[in-house]
Amino acid sequence: MDERFMNLTDLGEFFGVSRVIAGRYLVNVGLRDPGGEPTQKALDGGFFKEICDEHRNVWFFIWHAGKTLGLIEECIQDPAAFARDRQKRAEERKTLESLE
Repeated sequence: MDERFMNLTDLGEFFGVSRVIAGRYLVNVGLRDPGGEPTQKALDGGFFKEICDEHRNVWFFIWHAGKTLGLIEECIQDPAAFARDRQKRAEERKTLESLE
C-alpha cells in the first residue's frame, strides 16, 4: 500500500479541484468534521498524521495517500453513496446544533 501522505493542496491537485473542495470531499466521506478536524473514523483507520511546520510553528494534518484517495475515488464512483454520506453529515450537524 502507498505510504505517502498528502496535504489538502495535493489532494485537490490529484482530483483537479481546490484544496477547499478537497476538504469538502473529506467531510463528505466522513474523514473530517466541518470544522476541519479529523473524525474518529479517520483516527481509527489511520488516515492522517498531524505534523508541525517548524518555520511557522503551525500544526496541520496530512492524509495517507493510498487510503484517502481510494476512499474518495470509491465514493465519487458511487455518486449515490457520496450523496447519502453528505446528507447524513448534514443531518448530524443539524442535530448537534440543536443540542447547543
